[in-house]
Amino acid sequence: MARIGQLRDGPLAVGRHDPQHHRQCLLDAWRAKLAMHEFPPATARSRSGTTIVFRNGNTLPSLANMTGLVHSDLEQARRESPGVPDSDLVVALARHAVADLGMPPPVSPVLMASMRGVSRVEEADMPWAGCLMADDGELVIRLRASDVPGRKRFTAFHEIMHTFMPGFAVVPQYRCDPQYPDDDQEPSSKPAVEELCDLGAAEMLLPRAEFLADMANSAPTISLASTLAIRYEASLEAAARRVVDLHHRPAMLIVLEVAPKPSAPREEPRLRVQLVHANGGWPFIPRHKSVPEGSPLARPLAGQPLNRTCTLDGIADGPLQGVHVGAVFAPYTDRTGVEHARVVAMISRPGGDGRGHAD
Repeated sequence: MARIGQLRDGPLAVGRHDPQHHRQCLLDAWRAKLAMHEFPPATARSRSGTTIVFRNGNTLPSLANMTGLVHSDLEQARRESPGVPDSDLVVALARHAVADLGMPPPVSPVLMASMRGVSRVEEADMPWAGCLMADDGELVIRLRASDVPGRKRFTAFHEIMHTFMPGFAVVPQYRCDPQYPDDDQEPSSKPAVEELCDLGAAEMLLPRAEFLADMANSAPTISLASTLAIRYEASLEAAARRVVDLHHRPAMLIVLEVAPKPSAPREEPRLRVQLVHANGGWPFIPRHKSVPEGSPLARPLAGQPLNRTCTLDGIADGPLQGVHVGAVFAPYTDRTGVEHARVVAMISRPGGDGRGHAD
């Protein structure tokens, strides 16, 4: 088992800061607050504009939640901001935690985990992307060793978000749960708590305020997503999703992979749509739709990145004419060691402010 960071024994692998000093400051602040029961009020603004109040802050160690002596952070937020959706509360909790940590991006999941009472973050050979569990009285986060660094960072933040949830310490928390073996589930198939943890993880990995500032005056392109993925030490897909979600202009992320048709696994594999994530008025693109021969989206498979305005035929139920398309070849190796040919594409409309488009 490879150890990424540990609260007690040895240095934390974070760089940029003096981790030992930073960690000791956090622990000293914790102990002082716990001893004096001082958790000053704090507020955050939800996505819907509602003011959310955190009377106890969110630096209360997760082990206090684990003992059942206090309400979980989410339960406390519900009590103090009634009527606010859990999704807004979770994002606000994550945002407040990043502010408490006081660390500029890229945020360290090891330091964030220690602030939440997690003793170790370590890697292991396992079928799940990650899990949070108690090990000999200590909270431990384990990450799948075979995943790429950007994916591990998102998974670590996902597991950290479980420490904000009611009853997280009753059973080990997995991403994904053994009954959901496919890590790339559709959001609608995930348990509600997993969706909430994903929302919080995105806020910790790609903090909204900094991300918006870094996107300023830039078009929503695959080049922008690639730059931000490096800046925040995130995966290209995670950065592209965030660009789609936060950019003021409509954009669409399409992830394609060379694969057989699910209903005909013996047929010749073709480049097919695996994921669509869109914001704004775009035609419907069905999952597993194959890309027509000669489509510009297939160019990256031949080592030719795409970055131009063009028309995409035969992929959507409506016209995609005169759109800007950026696409790159982004192969990956799955946990069984099989390499997959993948294309990640971003689509936007050239110029304009992106307004006036209906869903």
